[in-house]
Order: sequence, then C-alpha cells, then structure tokens
Amino acid sequence: MRRTLLAVAALAPIWLLGQAEEPIPRSFDLLQAQQYAAEHSYLVQNSALEIEKAQKQLWEITSIGLPQVSASADYSYSPKLAQQPIPAEFFGGEPGTFQTVAFGTTHSSQAGIQLNQLIFDGTYLLAVKGSALYKKIKADEHNRNRIDVRDQVAQAYYNVKLSDEAEKILEDNLEALTQNLTEVQALFKAGFLEEQDADQLEYLVNGLRLDLENTRRSREVALKAFKVTIGFPMDSALVLTQTLESLYYQNVDGQPVLEQAFQPENHIDYRIIENQAAGADLQVKQKQWSYAPTINGFLNHNQNNFSNDNFNLFDYDTYWIPSTIMGFGVKLPLFTSGARWAQVGQAKIARQQAEVAKTQVGESLQLEYEQAKSEYLYATDKLRNEMSNRDLTKRIRDRTMVKYNEGVGSSLDLTQTQNQYLQTEGEYLRSVLSLLNAKSRLDKVLGNYNP
Repeated sequence: MRRTLLAVAALAPIWLLGQAEEPIPRSFDLLQAQQYAAEHSYLVQNSALEIEKAQKQLWEITSIGLPQVSASADYSYSPKLAQQPIPAEFFGGEPGTFQTVAFGTTHSSQAGIQLNQLIFDGTYLLAVKGSALYKKIKADEHNRNRIDVRDQVAQAYYNVKLSDEAEKILEDNLEALTQNLTEVQALFKAGFLEEQDADQLEYLVNGLRLDLENTRRSREVALKAFKVTIGFPMDSALVLTQTLESLYYQNVDGQPVLEQAFQPENHIDYRIIENQAAGADLQVKQKQWSYAPTINGFLNHNQNNFSNDNFNLFDYDTYWIPSTIMGFGVKLPLFTSGARWAQVGQAKIARQQAEVAKTQVGESLQLEYEQAKSEYLYATDKLRNEMSNRDLTKRIRDRTMVKYNEGVGSSLDLTQTQNQYLQTEGEYLRSVLSLLNAKSRLDKVLGNYNP
C-alpha cells in the first residue's frame, strides 16, 4: 500500500502537467480594445517607426554643422625606384653628359588627421528646422493613424457583437420552432393535422438552422478581422465583454454629440496641412539663403616616414616628419544663369499651392462633418423606425403562432409572419450597427478620437 502511494505521489506532477488549464482569454471592452490597438496595431507600429526614422534624419542633418573628423593612412613600397637624368657636371662629371639618379625611398608612409567645421551656411539652420518640422508631421501622421485605428476598432467590435446578437435571435427562434415542429409532427401522426402543415414548419426549421450555421461562421471571420485590426495574435483567445445594447447606451444614448461645435483646427488632417504649409515657407527661405556665401574651416595634420631598409610601419622610434596646415574657405555662387532665381520662384509657387490646399482641406472637413452629422441623424431615425417595426412584427408573429397552435391559422401564414419577423430583426440589428458606425465617424471628424 505504501509503495502504491509513493508511486502515485511520484506521478502526480506529470499528471498535473498533462492536465494544465488552457490560458485565460484576454478580455476587452471597446475602450480597452482601442487602447490596445493604439500600441499594437500594425498601422500604428509602422508610423511609430516613421517617427524614429525622422528623428535619425534630423540628427543626420544637424551633424552637418558639427565638427567632422577623419583620419587617413598610406603606405607605398617601391622595389625599383624611378630614375631621372641629371647633368653629370653637377656631380663633377664631364659637361654635356648625364647621370641617372633615383629620387625617393623604397618605403614611405603617411598618417594624418583632418578636422572640418562648417562656420556659416544660411541654408543649414533652415534645413535643421525643416527636419524638425518633418518629424512633427510624422508625429501628426502617427496620431492620425491612431485616430483611424480607433474608428476601425469600433467598427470591427460592432461587427462581432452584431453577429452575437444575430446568433442569439436565430437560436431562440430555432428553439421555439423546433419545439412547435415536434408538437405538429405528433399531431400529424395522430391524424389531427395535414402533412403539408408539418412539412411547412420543417422547411422553416431547416432554413433557420442553415442561417444559424452561416451566422456562426461569419462571427468567426468577424472576430479574426477584429484581431487583425488591433494587432492581436491570431492564435490567441480573446473575449469581447460588451453587448450591442451596452455599446449603444455607452456611445449613443444621451451623448450630446450634436451640440458639439465643429472646429477644423481640431481635426488632425488640418494640423498636418498646416505643418506642410509651414514647410513650404521654409523651402522658400532656404532657396533665398542659397545666395549667401558658405564658409568652412579646416585643420590638417600629417606625419610622414621614409626608409630604404628594415622598414617597420609600426616602429614609432623612427623619425616621422610632421606637417600641419589650417585655414578656411569661402564659397560664393556668383552666376548660375538664373537657376537660383527659378528655384526660389518654384518654392514660392509651392507655398501658394500649400495655402490653397490648406483652404481646400478646411472646406472638405466642413463638408465631411455635415455628411457625418446627416448620416447620424438618418441612422437615429431609422433605428427608431426599425424598433417599432420589430415590435409590430413580433406581435403579429406571436398571434399567428397562437392561432396556428389552436388550429385556426395556416402554416403559410406562420411562414410569412416568421420570415417577416426575422427580416425586421435583421434590419433592426443593421440599424443599430449603422448608428454606432455613424456615431464613430462623427466622433472622428469632431476630434473626439484625438490622442
């Protein structure tokens, strides 16, 4: 007995390992999903990298005005030196004759260091400002992506919850009709009803079962699309905690969105076009400063070593001949056949185009707001109408079912009223979805999604 207990105790960890529980699914309400997507969405991740790249570009341009240091080293070996003819009389020889003499050494090396410094360049500071502005534009584009993702997450969340509600409605109706079918088939076998009545009801049940399976598959696809939208691992489990009804009361009911004034300056697209216009103005100034001189300073120091035998490049005990030179250079463009004038003119035209684009964006955003507001009002009215239709067709369906169960109504009437009710249920759900999406678009254009 004791050995048995010991064996069980030894195997217990292995058994528990095999019985490990599945990881707990991640839960999201709508706000949590939007916050998660603001960091993990593929679109947002890419634009965050664009900001980082813009920062590197800013430093690249800034470094142009900082000291530039470079080093160089050369070594040459001449197994046979080139010789030049020299009049022999220089060496005491006979006049009119020549003697060849080799100039140089077999081994020679040179090591040097060079320092360059930009002293003045009018276009440099403007280039630095332009790079900083470019980084700001990329930051605005990043924020725009985060705003777009919030809207996309909301729509993806709503699609999943719409499928949930549709699945629940179909399950409830299938359960009720299946029970009625069982009763009708029993009455048919007992001879109280015709076969057509049972067949008609079975036709309804089969159609509902098919619709339910399709809705479940659609729900799986919608959930996968939601994962892609927020940047969530496809093979990980998650649960969306809010219902379509709670989403409606959170995002629509009692929200004073129609009382909120529209201001183009709050829209991220308007901020981006403002920065682009500022960039065009910097381009004009940069082209104008191209008329100014450019001044650079430099400092060079070299060490030279020569030898004919037993040369060692790393022998620092030998004498290295030093040389140092320093100075500055001025570059002043005098005449370019009108090229700079044309460049300045092009930059001014680009600035005018940026101002026109700024005006256009402001008016387009105003139009976008009016359209979003109109769609929101229409979606609100349509939902009220569909709610009324749904309640009406439900009462008609319920009365028809009572009559059918009492043997007064026909199976055709039941089929028609049942299909009518399911149709209005679907229209009601689509109206809720349309209203939620319209509200999300309105929030986006009003700047309510701004980080």
